[in-house]
Amino acid sequence: MLKLWNHSAGNEKKLVYTATGNGQYLKIIGILTEQGIPYTTRNNSVFRSSGFLQDQFIQYEIYVDEKDAKRAKSAIFQSI
Repeated sequence: MLKLWNHSAGNEKKLVYTATGNGQYLKIIGILTEQGIPYTTRNNSVFRSSGFLQDQFIQYEIYVDEKDAKRAKSAIFQSI
């Protein structure tokens, strides 16, 4: 499994949102960027048997530092 961050650095990451599709993902990271909240993402893609990636089957887990989690959730949920 690929590590997205270094736990030894003392910055635990918290999942603040799971976006479905590119549009929703771009909206959420736009909100976080506007607020100056750094984030990391993990992409969970599901391919159909045809081999084509369908937008509605793309999931992005969006993480922020634990210290920013409350502010990030507030900004996200006030904007959607």
